[in-house]
Amino acid sequence: AAYCEEALALFREAGEPGREAHALYELGNNLMRLGDWERARGALDEAERLFAHLGLTRRLAMTYWAQGVSHLMLGDDARCEEALARAVAASRAEGYGVPVAARDALARLGVLYQKQGRYDEAASHLAEALEIAERYQQRHYRAIYRFRLAEALRLGGRIDDARAAYYQALAEVE
Repeated sequence: AAYCEEALALFREAGEPGREAHALYELGNNLMRLGDWERARGALDEAERLFAHLGLTRRLAMTYWAQGVSHLMLGDDARCEEALARAVAASRAEGYGVPVAARDALARLGVLYQKQGRYDEAASHLAEALEIAERYQQRHYRAIYRFRLAEALRLGGRIDDARAAYYQALAEVE
């Protein structure tokens, strides 16, 4: 995080707002990894404002995703859902071309909905994230999302479907 803060100061001093926004995004990501959720949210909110002001919309999808994660960790479900929905929409915008951004946001929405007891919505979003991981042959994510899908199905009372998803997750790991 310290290097990101140094870069941020340098980009501000040099009058490089695009690089400043990117440094803010990276600072937010690093602060999340360190568990400093409040500071991460502040940096990410600043990055969002600057990316939007500069018209750098391609950078917004992952910024929204990161904001959603920080809101989830801070217990702000409404802002989490809003940020993740914006991440999905931005990643599906014409010309964006990064479907894994949608994958990540859909998976986090699934986690949020599972936390809220909205198991059918959780399963739907996780299945969609899984489909993207399958399309791009991302074995690591397939195993994770199959397990999360199995959990949502189990909690929603769909035991036979959950059992099948658990076995598929195990097969991915093996």
